[in-house]
Amino acid sequence: MTHSLLQIDVIQDGQTIPNGYIDKYNLEKRDIFYPSNGEARSNFVGIVQRDESILISIPKHFMHVSDFKIRSTPEKKKYTRLIMDSINASVLGYQNSSYDSKLDTSSNFALAAYFNIYEYFAQYGLYQEDYQEIRPNSGNKVSWRDTLRKSNKFFSNGNIIFSPLYYKKRRSNQTLITECMISILNYTQSLLGDFITLPDTSKIANKGFNKNIFNNESVILKLQEILTTTFKDINRQLIRNIIIFLKKVNDNKLEVVDIKYYSFAHTWETAVEKYLNDHFLGISKDNEVIFSNTNTQKKFIKDKISYNDANKFSYWRLEPDHVLIDDKNKFIYLFDSKYYTNLKDLNHKQFVYHILYSNGWPTYQIYDSLILPTEEKSFTEEYLKLNKKYSLRDRTPVNIYLTYLNMIEVLENFIK
Repeated sequence: MTHSLLQIDVIQDGQTIPNGYIDKYNLEKRDIFYPSNGEARSNFVGIVQRDESILISIPKHFMHVSDFKIRSTPEKKKYTRLIMDSINASVLGYQNSSYDSKLDTSSNFALAAYFNIYEYFAQYGLYQEDYQEIRPNSGNKVSWRDTLRKSNKFFSNGNIIFSPLYYKKRRSNQTLITECMISILNYTQSLLGDFITLPDTSKIANKGFNKNIFNNESVILKLQEILTTTFKDINRQLIRNIIIFLKKVNDNKLEVVDIKYYSFAHTWETAVEKYLNDHFLGISKDNEVIFSNTNTQKKFIKDKISYNDANKFSYWRLEPDHVLIDDKNKFIYLFDSKYYTNLKDLNHKQFVYHILYSNGWPTYQIYDSLILPTEEKSFTEEYLKLNKKYSLRDRTPVNIYLTYLNMIEVLENFIK
């Protein structure tokens, strides 16, 4: 597939979808939401391809849509790869059981099966069935068993002469499984390689892919038959992943791709944590968050505050996103990631976090900030300053800040 011919359209998560795009790209009910003014808005981040057109839905505050539109095609592809690679990295690495990638993603493309097939390829190469070939007068190692059984015997000067000598040689036979591997790896590279960073398959690129492998029920039936007579676990796993991939493709045309994510907030949170751990340096005298260009290797964690209600009938848990407790300097950094278009009201949960940590560490100073994405340069501003008379006893007044981080910079750090 030649991506240079693709028409690239762009929308933004949370923003109005231009007229005609919903029908052109067959956007589903879940892909759209309608605010009070009734205009359809994007509810996802990802890519949707229909033949020679592809729609990119970029995250909130990644870049202004008008800016994305005037970029060159290579730049558009580069930024799309950054978005998609960040999402893939966050989905693969997320450990919080409350996140379910199956619920928060929608795709007609079996990327997980593809990566499993590639993992086999990277470790073992293309699937091959080994067999032993026995031939007369050709080879390096004599098969005496076959020579004794098949050759003619002659006596010469009291010695037995065998003619011909039979040699054994190991050979490999490529099969339907091999052809499926080649076709899946090369097809995925040709279809998505410009928009998602995929593993290197250049060694088999010249083999192309066989379109007859796809949308062919008889291929799947044959693979299922082969599976019943395959006993090695690693090979059974390979065949299962090939079947999963082909079934997914069979449900769609080859040039139809939907890879949509409905929870980019999760990606933002995961990327922010890595950025903090890599670059957070401290707080300036003016209460600005300071970041370093060098790796600082901090250890921010997602903390958990658990408690029962007053009647002990139910169990509650609060989870501040990024917490660093500096016992040496008696300082607590309390950050929470927010993937918002705009922050309009008081974030009561962050205020509760501040009170809880103040009670738990009464002698510690707390720096409290929400972390939001921006298209502009990173900066910090004051969000909440509570009057002293409402503060906790004689402690420092409650201040909460907003830290805006440039989204592209955070995502580039995340996938490097």
